[in-house]
Amino acid sequence: MNQLPTAQQKRILRLMCNGDLIWEVAGKSYRSIYNERLSRQQRVPASTVEEMEQRGWIRRLDNPNSSRLDGWEMTEQGRAFAAQLRTRGQAKPKASSLSE
Repeated sequence: MNQLPTAQQKRILRLMCNGDLIWEVAGKSYRSIYNERLSRQQRVPASTVEEMEQRGWIRRLDNPNSSRLDGWEMTEQGRAFAAQLRTRGQAKPKASSLSE
C-alpha cells in the first residue's frame, strides 16, 4: 500500500494535531471532522478515514453510549508522521521511515 498521504489525509492529520475531532455520522457514507478554527463541520469520506486507520495513523474510539457514534484519535504513529510532514514543509516523507 502506498504510504504517502493524499492532500485530504494531510489536511485531516493537520486538523487532528490541532485537537479537531472526527466522528461517525450514523447511517451515512461519510464521517465528520469539526474544524475548531473555522467553527464548522466538514464531511470526510468514510473510505478516507478507514484507509488512515488501516495505515495506523488514527484509531477508532468506541462510544460506550452508542456503537453508531464512534470517534477517532491520532495514534503515536500518526502524530510522528504528522510531525514529519510539518518539519519537511509538507514534502513527501521517505517510505522506509513509515514502516519502523
